Amino acid sequence: MLKRHGFKWHRKNQYWYAPGSRNKQADTAFMTTVAADLRAANLTVTAHPEPAPTA
Repeated sequence: MLKRHGFKWHRKNQYWYAPGSRNKQADTAFMTTVAADLRAANLTVTAHPEPAPTA
């Protein structure tokens, strides 16, 4: 499911991530869509928004 949305698996640290999202404000529309698809697949989703990056 996450691969369909463009997420990649970080093998060394064992987590999924959205490429190009580091040190940037979260795309809430994208994350809402991903969360809705995961919930539709009967998976539990918990969101913990990161604070906005500082310049």
